[in-house]
Amino acid sequence: MQRKIKKMLFIASFTSMFIYSCKPEEGYISDYMYYRPKVLVALQGVTTASTSIELDGGTGPASVKLLEVRNKRTGKPAPEFTQEYEVPQYLSEVTHADSTLELLFKKIALKPTPALSVNEVGGRIGLSPATANVDTGMYTLDVQVSNLKGTRILRNAIDIHLVPMESYRFQGAPFASHSNLGSEDGFINAETSVNVRRVPSGEDKIILKFVDRNGNVFNPKNGEVVHRGDRGNLAKMNPYYPEERTDTALVYKFPKKFPFPFLTSTNGFLSYYRVPGRFVDINRNANVAFEFYINGPGTYVLTVNLPFVGRKP
Repeated sequence: MQRKIKKMLFIASFTSMFIYSCKPEEGYISDYMYYRPKVLVALQGVTTASTSIELDGGTGPASVKLLEVRNKRTGKPAPEFTQEYEVPQYLSEVTHADSTLELLFKKIALKPTPALSVNEVGGRIGLSPATANVDTGMYTLDVQVSNLKGTRILRNAIDIHLVPMESYRFQGAPFASHSNLGSEDGFINAETSVNVRRVPSGEDKIILKFVDRNGNVFNPKNGEVVHRGDRGNLAKMNPYYPEERTDTALVYKFPKKFPFPFLTSTNGFLSYYRVPGRFVDINRNANVAFEFYINGPGTYVLTVNLPFVGRKP
């Protein structure tokens, strides 16, 4: 009887060991995880994000850690991506009621933010507006991925193609006309163009000039450039600084909130200006309108060309 009991215990023990040895292992981690697309194109100074990392059948959730960012052309580390820069964070919507700099900046906070970050859960890559401080070009990332099964290091897991931000843009083409003196009628379309020169290191302001067919500059201080009635203009869209009139230009300082302008006027974001007919050789008003946006700091010199008129001396 005792021998029979020992035999049964031996069989039970063997069976238990067999079952334990055949128990499937928990989790799986692939050697071939990847990002899709392989190259993330990001506009400098603009928020951009990738998708989460593809686990290639691996067990989720995965924990992802950034190891290094390198310049792909030189192979050298690019620590500027993980350095923190002060970036405006908007606490609530800016409206026309925020008509002073004090009121405006109550709604804006400067927060230290890295140009690039990696979400620990899932590995989503985020590029912040702080990339405005990073040189454009091609970069690559190494990341570490872990789950309950183990850890893998992915070299060159994804490339970042950082492309230049457009510092300014026009919505549509500027347009011009000439019209009768003393009344709002007799409009005839005319040609115009606006040249833009940016000085990135300059004071944050727009310098708006108007020139005739010979390159002569009209004098706003003398009333040679005026607003067009109650229509929109840069002064109406920028209550934070007074419009300055010099003998060569209209000058508008602007706050560091982009794109600028961000407050609409009578006609949306369109700006209307006029050279009164008494200052030009055709004795008709020269009218111009344009929709212009700024995406970054600096001085912007806008030269409005009026090839259909000559300035009276």
